[in-house]
Amino acid sequence: MMNRKNRRTGKFYSKNEKEIMSRYGLKATPMSGAGWIAKEDGYNDYVLAQLKSTDANSYKLLLDDIDKLEYHAIVENKIPLFIIEFLQRDEVYFVLKPNDLVKLSKYLELGEYKETKILNELNEKKEKELNNNKRKKIESSNKARKRFYKELEEERKKKSEKFRRR
Repeated sequence: MMNRKNRRTGKFYSKNEKEIMSRYGLKATPMSGAGWIAKEDGYNDYVLAQLKSTDANSYKLLLDDIDKLEYHAIVENKIPLFIIEFLQRDEVYFVLKPNDLVKLSKYLELGEYKETKILNELNEKKEKELNNNKRKKIESSNKARKRFYKELEEERKKKSEKFRRR
């Protein structure tokens, strides 16, 4: 475990984020998604990813983090992918819904893996479904952006009212 003196810098995390995203065929989002338009940490035409890296032995995944990622993915018509990296062991884990697993494997650079008979059948079935349901690329517009921020503000107001009632 790292002590206070040897903590990792923001520069380290920025560089690490770019490396992790490029490893899986994703492009790192400028400012790690803190801008007005581009959200989350990485993306490609089909996937929107959030990366959490830790030196600790555990990571607490909050539903609120998943909800935000899913919301942004829905807005952009992409597959949400939550990536957790344990820096001590240099291991990366993906968190996603089972329905998105096969779709995701088509859109990431995951390298080779040995398929089983069950996976082959599952991939063939999902591939047919994907070919039947071609995705349309949705580009962001000023109107969509305004609607997004209006919905976000309404959501904040509801949470604030709920908190005040307690």
